Amino acid sequence: MKKQLIFAWRNLWRNKKRTYITLGSIVFAVVIATFMRGMQLGSYEKMLNDAIRSTTGHFSVMGKDYWDDKSLINSMEYSHDIRNMAINNQAIDFVAPAITGGCLISSGPQTRGVLVQGVIPEIEIKQSGLDSRIIAGEYLDAEDEAVIIGSSLAKFLKLGVGDTIVLLGQGYQGVTAAGKYSIKGVFEHPMPELNKRVVYLPLQAAEYLFFMEGRLATLAFILKDFENIDKEMKKYSNVLDSDLYEVHDWKVMNTELVQGIESDNFFGKIMIGVLYMVIGFGIFGTI
Repeated sequence: MKKQLIFAWRNLWRNKKRTYITLGSIVFAVVIATFMRGMQLGSYEKMLNDAIRSTTGHFSVMGKDYWDDKSLINSMEYSHDIRNMAINNQAIDFVAPAITGGCLISSGPQTRGVLVQGVIPEIEIKQSGLDSRIIAGEYLDAEDEAVIIGSSLAKFLKLGVGDTIVLLGQGYQGVTAAGKYSIKGVFEHPMPELNKRVVYLPLQAAEYLFFMEGRLATLAFILKDFENIDKEMKKYSNVLDSDLYEVHDWKVMNTELVQGIESDNFFGKIMIGVLYMVIGFGIFGTI
């Protein structure tokens, strides 16, 4: 065995140019493959963290059948038990209660269908950093009877800060939801659809608009550690009445994002396989 190793070592350096080329190709393949996969997996993690924190949370509690039929009739009661469980859980970074409802927004002859998001302003700052996207006016306060709208929507309505809009929609149990609000601020979001279709309203005002006192559409949970999702979900699933509540994780609520990542990951593996195959043929030729 020792002689074989000696002969092999001598044979490697009998033709130094050939050895350097083969060695260089192997190092190049390993470095490029490691860099590519590292960048790819890192981008997935960043994308998921941003999407999860700013939208659905790591998991969400909602009313029975709400995910399949996002009607306020399927909203949930925000009981003291759920509130206390969220506050006293050290694994949770913060929770984001929200009321979401469709409305017509109108000002004079201009009318458009929008999604009204009732949020707690302080929590929305943690979740999406919405306050940093304000380009005109001011951000919301919890006690405000005002809205902030996207720049594209403001342009469509031909309105600005201080002007008044009317919201008209359907509240809980079919009650007419109607309200008049002043525009406190205008935001610019990198997603064009949010600029066109989303109106933010303080949660307290949204409760009154949609007749949802003591009720929520969703309660998103943002955890301190990504790895605790399954454990925390089971904790809530076991305690909550399954006839009244549902608990969904981020994968269920972000299926398009998950499918896009899986598809991109698959093609990434194929590219690395092709790279290794090319280098392998080079080594085979040398041998």
